[in-house]
Amino acid sequence: MKTPKILMKGLYALLFLFAPVFLQAQSWEQDEKAKPLLKKIAETYQKGKKQEAEKKLNKLLAKYPNSGEAWDMRSRMAYQEWENMKKVNFGNIKIETKVSGGDTSETAKKKADSLSQSLSKLFTGNYLGRIYEEKLLAVLRRATAYCATAEWSSVLIRTLFSNQKDTHTVTNVMAKSYFAEAEKYFSDGDYGKAAMYYSKTLEKDSNHYQAAAYMGDAYYRQKEYEFAEKGYKRAIAMRPYLLEARKYLVDALINQKSWEAAFEVCNDALLIYPDIGMIYKWRIIVHNLGKAAPDPRVARFAQPIDDNSEDFKDIDNTLKKNPHWKFYTEARENMKSQSDSAGLLAEHADKYLDLHCWKQMLAKAPKTEFALARRAQEEGFLDCYVLVFNMHQDTHGQFTHFIANNHEKALKFLTWAGNGYK
Repeated sequence: MKTPKILMKGLYALLFLFAPVFLQAQSWEQDEKAKPLLKKIAETYQKGKKQEAEKKLNKLLAKYPNSGEAWDMRSRMAYQEWENMKKVNFGNIKIETKVSGGDTSETAKKKADSLSQSLSKLFTGNYLGRIYEEKLLAVLRRATAYCATAEWSSVLIRTLFSNQKDTHTVTNVMAKSYFAEAEKYFSDGDYGKAAMYYSKTLEKDSNHYQAAAYMGDAYYRQKEYEFAEKGYKRAIAMRPYLLEARKYLVDALINQKSWEAAFEVCNDALLIYPDIGMIYKWRIIVHNLGKAAPDPRVARFAQPIDDNSEDFKDIDNTLKKNPHWKFYTEARENMKSQSDSAGLLAEHADKYLDLHCWKQMLAKAPKTEFALARRAQEEGFLDCYVLVFNMHQDTHGQFTHFIANNHEKALKFLTWAGNGYK
């Protein structure tokens, strides 16, 4: 559905609250402990004391690293900072460097010129925006690794840093005009007129993905789920590789209690991009189909890739002490020289770096740990369990390669898992 703009005055109120039955016990417990402190931190932030709020929240996250609410709040802060810094532009800046020490050689002059060009490029334009984008990514990478329930963070890392983007360019003048009208009516809460103008947009540009998806949203807001379903399906037909319309088609089907159809669409969606929200919906559907629905996603205490961010050094160092995930980290370090930038192992039987690290961890960790992973491994589905249910943005390249070559196996796995992992 259309994502509302993030207003920091609603920082605490907008946090997602999962039903306890679908939360991991540890996440629910840590959320409950963190709530009173989160409210105070939000109040500090709203008073303009942003650095103080961030410092307190980082300290809280070091204590409660599995709190989805805490991570989602930290992500909102980083997102707002990035949005603000994107507006700062320094224009064209020229920086000159000179050779010191009396070296007048041509080599020294070239080094100085090269440094001048690099510094000028760094500080030209929106360099603060670029810095804060890296800071935002550092937050989101940790939120979606260290916590299995940070749904908002998962949505943000997908929409900003994955290939899940619609690149269609609207050229028809009337389509642009009708779409702008539709957006205005939607923003005003007049969903009937919004749906009408999204439809007019599609008459002028039949390939307008957003118009089709948002038309579905307009009907969804009016609880006309069958019409919403048609809008989402039209958008899916245009861009079958994008998640968003599929995600909300699942919601429309859930509201109609069409559980079997919702399960099928949800499985397809998970093989496009398995974000935390999709897995949560999958569990709701499985539960309503009368099957066991334990959370298959685990909190990672080791990142697939270390970025060595100073902002989160305390949290990183605390979690690196986990007695089980240290085996994952050791395997990653031992094998990364054989891996390409996406984490593919061309010369190794495991094929995927993340899968290899999981195998090594399962072999060395106590047999009482990672029960679902071990059950999947027994059935020959460990690759699916790791690369689908526990995909991280850093392993997205491995996920897409795996699905491209094992789509039917992945669907079979989701059917098996949806039957109570048996």
